[in-house]
Amino acid sequence: DVFVPRTDGRPGFDLRTQRPIGYTYLNGFDLGLVYRHDSVSRRRDRSINPHAGRTVYARYDRMANWFIKGFDETNTSFLDETYLSLQYNQLTFDWREYIPLPANNTLALRFYSGWIASKDVDDERVGDFFDFHLGGIPYMRGYTFYSIEGRKALMGQAMWRFPLLSDVGHRFGPLYVDKVFGALYTDVGKAWDGAIGDPDPSYGRKAPLRDVGGQLRLDLISFYSLPTKVEADFAYGIDEIGKQGPWKFYLTVLFGYLDRVDPGE
Repeated sequence: DVFVPRTDGRPGFDLRTQRPIGYTYLNGFDLGLVYRHDSVSRRRDRSINPHAGRTVYARYDRMANWFIKGFDETNTSFLDETYLSLQYNQLTFDWREYIPLPANNTLALRFYSGWIASKDVDDERVGDFFDFHLGGIPYMRGYTFYSIEGRKALMGQAMWRFPLLSDVGHRFGPLYVDKVFGALYTDVGKAWDGAIGDPDPSYGRKAPLRDVGGQLRLDLISFYSLPTKVEADFAYGIDEIGKQGPWKFYLTVLFGYLDRVDPGE
């Protein structure tokens, strides 16, 4: 709001309510190349329990971003945005190996890494806007999404998945229950900007962060035709500190299981 001189000839000022200013905080262009490999065995329970084989995801991005750093106030009639130019390469790699065990059990191993080849994204005016984030689904579930961030990232996971009810075959109202699987897992990971041995700014730990958790998956059919995948996770952040609390709970109800989140797609 702003005070302006009165126009009715009387002395004083009127309070004029102004609309908020609008501005563009980011202009960007991304040229990406992606490689995908999927040799997971084709089975009836492939989605709920990938049993043998592997998936590989590799991505290269050439980023051209212009991120707002302020306003040009030389013209008092209006404000022009000024931008910080960020031109850099970004690499992402995600390998998942599925090892079959007896009785339809599976040992799943995962290696994930990311690298942004520019220190400019560490500028204090940018913050963690472009960084990799390792918390939450489908990364380290023992920590919240924004709590682990950096322009370099490494994560490893080991998961044991096992059947609880392999062939339920019962209907409950509009829901047909097909299969139920459980899983136990542990993760180690770290995201950082400088050297890998630097302490984490949020947790003060130089070594990778750790978590453990359990998972429940249900394959359903809703209303006779809609594939429905329910996944519930309880995860414990071993190195969690502060008021956040170490326990995290996640629940998703989707058409597929949320195994990977790709910000570039």
